[in-house]
Amino acid sequence: MIHLHQTIAVLPSMEVEIVSRETIKPSTPTLPHYRTYNLSFLEQLNPRTYTPIVYFYPKEASASDHYPNFCDKSNQLKKSLSETLAIYYPFSGRIKDRVSIDCNDEGVIFVEARIKVQLSQILEQPKDEVLDLLFTDKLQWNYDSNLTVILAVQVSFFDCGGMAIGICMSHKVADTSTMINFINDWAAMTRDDKADQYVSPKFIAATVFPRGEIPLPPESVIEKGDCISKRFVFDASKVAAIKALTVNMRARMIPPLPKSSVGSMVWYYAVSTAEDESVIELHELVTQMKERMAQFCGTYLEKFGKEWPSIFLECMEESRKSFHIQNLVVYRCSSWCRFPIYEADFGWGKPFWVTIASCVLKNTIFLIDTRNGEGIEVYVNLEKQHMDMFERDPELLAFASLNPSVLI
Repeated sequence: MIHLHQTIAVLPSMEVEIVSRETIKPSTPTLPHYRTYNLSFLEQLNPRTYTPIVYFYPKEASASDHYPNFCDKSNQLKKSLSETLAIYYPFSGRIKDRVSIDCNDEGVIFVEARIKVQLSQILEQPKDEVLDLLFTDKLQWNYDSNLTVILAVQVSFFDCGGMAIGICMSHKVADTSTMINFINDWAAMTRDDKADQYVSPKFIAATVFPRGEIPLPPESVIEKGDCISKRFVFDASKVAAIKALTVNMRARMIPPLPKSSVGSMVWYYAVSTAEDESVIELHELVTQMKERMAQFCGTYLEKFGKEWPSIFLECMEESRKSFHIQNLVVYRCSSWCRFPIYEADFGWGKPFWVTIASCVLKNTIFLIDTRNGEGIEVYVNLEKQHMDMFERDPELLAFASLNPSVLI
């Protein structure tokens, strides 16, 4: 373990002290015949973008004001992370190339930090530049093809006794479902000594989605730009239509895949609004998206399990047609709704707030459930001139609040 004690001044009233940095390795070595982990065809297409998520926990009611148990919690997290990595053995390895992981047990990055503010100061008015400091090595949304680490963790403790756990995981090997399952299993391993008896991830992605003879196209790259990210919150009465768009690929396949399936098992469906010059209304777009989702599931996704890879090649060909329009502007929407994000209880209660880092991916939208599961937080990333208009749109503001306090 390396003790750094590096202090970073962020705002006039805020300092970040990096206390230590170490590598957490699995509690038991990976067996030799598991040394190479083959990626599925879908994962071979994915960029190495690191998806960031951060969990905020207030001080426990029983914790002492004078002797916060930072050291105990940090040691608990490191021990249980080591045990969890022994089960999720590929995550402590290194990305070898586009098709495999070297399960060499080199471990994951674990950084401990002290944030010299009250947690409430961050939650009262969340700021991107502050949230970004809760992730190590600036990995959030980074897709440097030279990076091989799969997982990095920063645990930050606040003056008030609260804490944040910031995690970056490579999208090359983990979609939202896998990332949330891993975090929830890690939490279970922290609070329950017997959790290893029921934590059982299924490493079946390469078997379900083999590359076979499919030609391997270039690795996906998502365009960055001079963009601004904003957070909008929709309350329960205004989100029914939005929540209906969620697709869980594992559950939609026939036969369905286990919820504990590990991997990046995501695909997209396109909705075109460029067929004529007319302006499409929001409710019309929502209807089109629901219809297109049902068509995608019925025509392709439900058949992926039995008719792979022919049905997938057909799906790819149709997708290409949707993007062969001159001067096409593409907006990507990823829904994290209905995933058990707020179930990560490490033994000191469920998180008070869960969020992502400010997104730098051009024209990208993320949807996440609010803590009570009834509203939705929407993170919109647009070029500056478009965001200036979007965030002032009266119709939008009639339904959503712009970056409200988390404490409300």
